[in-house]
Amino acid sequence: MKKLAYLAFIILIFSLVGCNNSNTSGSFQSIINVNGTHYFLTTSDEIKYEIDKEIGTIQKTVSPDRFPDTHLSSNDLEEGSKLYTTVEDSNYILAERPNTNELLLYTLEENITSSD
Repeated sequence: MKKLAYLAFIILIFSLVGCNNSNTSGSFQSIINVNGTHYFLTTSDEIKYEIDKEIGTIQKTVSPDRFPDTHLSSNDLEEGSKLYTTVEDSNYILAERPNTNELLLYTLEENITSSD
C-alpha cells in the first residue's frame, strides 16, 4: 500500500511540473517602452486606427519574461519594428513588424481593462 501511495505521489509531482513548464513560452504580455511610457499589446482583431507620425524603431529586444526598461525597447517586437502614433487617439500606438508589415495595436497601461 505504501508503494502505491508513493507511486501516486511521484506521478502527481511529474504532472504538476509538466503543467508548469508547458505555459512558460508565449505567456508573457507584449510591452513597448517609449520614453519611459509602457504600451501593451491589445487583443483587438481589427485595427481601426490610422498611422500618423513615426515615433522610431525598436532598438533593443529583451527576453519575453523581462520588462523593457529603456527607450524604444520591447520584450516581444524584434529590433527594426517601426512605431507610429495614431491619428485618432494619443493613448494608442501602432507597431509594424519588419518583413511582414503586420500592424499591431498597443495601448497605455491605464487603458487596459481588467476582466473581473
